[in-house]
Amino acid sequence: LTYIADTGRPRVVAPGVVLCSFIAFFSDRRRALTCLVAPVVAIVITEYLAKPAVGRTFGGTLCYPSGHMTAVAGLVCAFLIAVPARWRTLAPVLGIAVGIVMGVTLMLLRWHYLTDVVAGAAVSIGSTLIVDAALHLRRPTPSWN
Repeated sequence: LTYIADTGRPRVVAPGVVLCSFIAFFSDRRRALTCLVAPVVAIVITEYLAKPAVGRTFGGTLCYPSGHMTAVAGLVCAFLIAVPARWRTLAPVLGIAVGIVMGVTLMLLRWHYLTDVVAGAAVSIGSTLIVDAALHLRRPTPSWN
């Protein structure tokens, strides 16, 4: 189980995010930037804002929201927005399966509660949606009437 949980570490997530950004670069450069920025934003929110603000511990360490789940969900979100159109039906199934396996693993290892896992995923999903929407905002064209 610890091998599965290690997928939430930077040595796995960082190359995965870079690969997703590379894949997205050829279809949408703003989306490629989202793939790089959103997981970082999610991890910063989790580790430096949410965990100290909530202060809930499990086994003596801050646990809410789960940093492992935030990282993996950030990678899954980057994958989902980077994937080419022909894979868009299979990608969510794969992403949900990865998320469930990671969440169950974290709970079986007794590192996190269910709410920690759900909150970690929610931070990543929300961060990805907000960053992608912000990067795709269109500037209004001036009207010279």
